[in-house]
Amino acid sequence: METPKFTAETRAKAAQSAADAKDPAVLAESMNLPQTGEARRRVIARLAEMPVSCRRTYCRAMKGKSLRAAITAHCRECLGYVRAEVPHCTSPECPLYPYRPGV
Repeated sequence: METPKFTAETRAKAAQSAADAKDPAVLAESMNLPQTGEARRRVIARLAEMPVSCRRTYCRAMKGKSLRAAITAHCRECLGYVRAEVPHCTSPECPLYPYRPGV
């Protein structure tokens, strides 16, 4: 099997993709949000507050195409974005408790 060849162009695309993942306004473009308005501002503000590692899951959830992403995003946000804490959730009264990721 041949090893992939990375060109300057593919490296530039990868760098741009990584930079876009860090910019909440760019991420908001990929979601089904109005171009202006309070809802858009609130989503961008929420993206800015969360760790970069959690933004992709949140965006998938906000697109409305992945129920699993919505549950994962909610659980991570509830537990302070600490992924390892999700399976140890101590809130059995939460309606998502039986569906939490990693269990």
